[in-house]
Amino acid sequence: MTARGCERIAWCASAWPPRSTRFDSAADWSHEVPAGPGRRAFVDITPTTDDQDRVAEQEGWKRSNRNRALHVEHWDHDEKMIDRWDYNIGAKLARKATARDEQAF
Repeated sequence: MTARGCERIAWCASAWPPRSTRFDSAADWSHEVPAGPGRRAFVDITPTTDDQDRVAEQEGWKRSNRNRALHVEHWDHDEKMIDRWDYNIGAKLARKATARDEQAF
């Protein structure tokens, strides 16, 4: 996998995961990206889940689905708060988008 296709959500290009990462298993993925002075920023990618995923989770496994929509959020945090228990204080949602599947992402 490369940043190919990420131009649709252009601001996520620096957050494209390594080749070994797959989004079809409903696992969340987060990556730190460049931020301004005194700030730390992260891109969170959350695949959608459905009833079949919840059943699989109860049975102790993750269901594969290549057609999952992906919710992408770019969060900006206060650098002084990031290592504390409540790191969301001062956090700002910079951008968010949804891709219909990994190919669209």
